[in-house]
Amino acid sequence: MTAHVPVHLQPPLDEKILFGLAKIGQAIRSQERKRSFEERLSPTQAQALVLISQGVRRPSEIAGRLGVSRASLSDSLSFLAEKGLTRKRSDPRDSRSTILELTAKGKKRSTAMAEWPSALLDSVSGLSALEKATLLRTVSKMIVALQERGLISVPRMCATCRFFRPNAHPGADGRHHCAYVDAPFVDAELKLDCPEHELEKRVK
Repeated sequence: MTAHVPVHLQPPLDEKILFGLAKIGQAIRSQERKRSFEERLSPTQAQALVLISQGVRRPSEIAGRLGVSRASLSDSLSFLAEKGLTRKRSDPRDSRSTILELTAKGKKRSTAMAEWPSALLDSVSGLSALEKATLLRTVSKMIVALQERGLISVPRMCATCRFFRPNAHPGADGRHHCAYVDAPFVDAELKLDCPEHELEKRVK
C-alpha cells in the first residue's frame, strides 16, 4: 500500500497540473512520431501536410503555425512536393507569391495524419459533457497566456478573435457571443482553429 503523503509535503497544485499536462503532451508526441514514421514523413513534414489540408497554404503562415523559420521549413516543403503530395500555384491575392495545395495523393495522406489515435480520443470521450466544456475553456485560457508571452504562435481561436464576446449572456445557455455570425454559443463550442478568425487588436 502506498504511504499517504501529508498535504504540506506534496508539490504545489500548479506543479501537479503542469506535470499532468507534460505527461499528456508526451503521449501526443509519441503518437505523432509513430504516425509520421508509418507515413514515412518527418514530424515537421507531417504537420505541414495537415496544416495545408486545413487551409493554411502560404509558406510563411505554415512556418508561423509550426514555430519554425521559413528556411528550416523549406526542405520539408520541397520533400512534400518531390513526393507528389503538394503542388504550388499562384496566390490569387498576390501574383508574385505562391500558395500550396494538396494533390489527390496528398489529401489521402493528410487524412490519415489528421486522425487522432483511438487511445487519445478514448481518453477525452470518457469525460462528461461538463468536464469537456470546462477543460476546453481552461485550455483556451492557457493557450492565450502562452501566446501573449510569445511562447507559441497566434492561434485562430475564439479567445483571440475580434468577433468574440465572452460572457455576453450570463446565465443563458449560450453564454458567449460571436459577432461574426451574430449568435450566442456555449463553452463546448469554443473554437481553437476557426477559418473566420480575425486577430483582436489590443491597445497596450
